[in-house]
Amino acid sequence: MSDDDVMSLYQDPDGTLWAGSDGGGLERLRNGHFDSWSLKDGLLDKDVWAILRDRDGSLWLGTMGGGLARFENGRIVSYTTTKDGLSSDYVDALYEDPDGSIWIGTRGGGLGRLKEGQVTTFTESEGLSKNDVKCVFESRDGSMCIGTEGGWISRLKDGKFTTIGTGLEAETYYSVAEDPDGVLWWATGDENDYRLAGSRLIPFLLKRPGVTLRSILRLRNGETLVGGSQGEIYRVQGGQLNTVAHAEGQIYCLLEDRDGSLWAGADHGGLIHITGQTQSVMRMRQGLPDDTVRALYQDAAGTLWMGTEAGLCRLKDGKLTVYRVKDGLFDEGVYSILEDDTGHLWMSGPKGISRVSKPDLERFASGKIKRFATDSYGMQDGMATSDCEGDGLPTAWKARDGRLWFATAKGVSVIDPDHLRVNFASYPVMIDRIVVDGTSAERPLRTTSDYTSSAESA
Repeated sequence: MSDDDVMSLYQDPDGTLWAGSDGGGLERLRNGHFDSWSLKDGLLDKDVWAILRDRDGSLWLGTMGGGLARFENGRIVSYTTTKDGLSSDYVDALYEDPDGSIWIGTRGGGLGRLKEGQVTTFTESEGLSKNDVKCVFESRDGSMCIGTEGGWISRLKDGKFTTIGTGLEAETYYSVAEDPDGVLWWATGDENDYRLAGSRLIPFLLKRPGVTLRSILRLRNGETLVGGSQGEIYRVQGGQLNTVAHAEGQIYCLLEDRDGSLWAGADHGGLIHITGQTQSVMRMRQGLPDDTVRALYQDAAGTLWMGTEAGLCRLKDGKLTVYRVKDGLFDEGVYSILEDDTGHLWMSGPKGISRVSKPDLERFASGKIKRFATDSYGMQDGMATSDCEGDGLPTAWKARDGRLWFATAKGVSVIDPDHLRVNFASYPVMIDRIVVDGTSAERPLRTTSDYTSSAESA
């Protein structure tokens, strides 16, 4: 063995013995032969104080300073550290409960739980070109097209990623739209923008010096609308940009209304409505909770939903309703809005992904309820980070199969609303001592009492 101080042991059903040492990393004894893994093999720390084999066959390692590592097929495949939400990087106890949750005992950080994720996340480890995802879109051939930083586009088709792009660090693919010919148009926020025809990336140069594009929208009539970094909104016609409107601040999002008018959300520029040659703006002084509008969604009833930096908004029949955290919203930063097939709105923001019943939001707007419930999803559910992206368009997408895709700062996260798992398991609590008015209770207490009480447990 590489070290004599053995801190943890685990034996597989076939007799293989695993040992974690204080300074020697991980050791395996099989058929009388030792193999070892340490820092040079990918461990973040060479002190392995806890070992657990889970029901799926993964070996989990608790280290003293390197957090939690997952070991499969002779290599370290993932880490969970304080950067990922672990309460401490010093892990000295591991246990898997009947539900498959892994409980993590830490030194100085208390007890944590890693439960089976409800979110599937694709990162560089799964073949994504870059982790920092700006936009996600499903093309007509069923490919999921993902724009990232660093000049790369990822395309996921039949479970396999392909990478296309220039590799220029200055280029970030912020927005994508598909034209009637199946060609994808990409805005980079730089001087160069591109069309993607098959696997060929073709620059398109628009005759407007100094203009950088951040958002693209394909209109129902086949025309292309683009938003600029300085508040410009243009139609693309014959390789030229023709001004439609101008707002204050970068154009984050664009939407074509069912009636043919246009909506735009801007950075500190509010909500812009364009009808023919008429332009109106709604800002905080007209009732918006914040002047930055990052997301727009119109439902089947024609109701307009808006995501801002300070809450969710609903505009129906000229009446504006604002939803805040105090009302039940999970996160006041709303970067995307999607609707599933079960009557729920899904939102992403800096704290993660959330789901709320649309009928509850309607009842709140009519004054029938004062608060509503929200489900939230984050790293504990399988996201690589809870920090979702809000700079691109679209930052979230509902695929044809009903799954919801969300751009994050660490990959793209996918949720299937039809297959959410609900955990009804309860965990026993043991009461060691009951103290009543400073005195330990030695016999059962009355169910009705005029005095205060407190409970202490281990």
